[in-house]
Amino acid sequence: MNKSQKVVLAIFVPIIIFSASFILAYYASSTYDVNILETVYNPFKLEKTWYIWGFALLASCLFDYVLLENDEEVKKGNNKKVSGELK
Repeated sequence: MNKSQKVVLAIFVPIIIFSASFILAYYASSTYDVNILETVYNPFKLEKTWYIWGFALLASCLFDYVLLENDEEVKKGNNKKVSGELK
């Protein structure tokens, strides 16, 4: 996979993970409000949805780490690969 494909994946996969987590948190946060007699949804109510957002953050970080862990540009040091040999 080339660099531009990795960048596209590193941007769009966390957005997809956030969207799926938002939908799950939306339904997990439902509460019935007696004053207005209807169900209220608040996906950012962390008392009820912290585990969903934590899993989404962990999944996004792990995906990007696994995607970019073997990048030559990320490696530390002055090792340059020249015709298959480190110099």
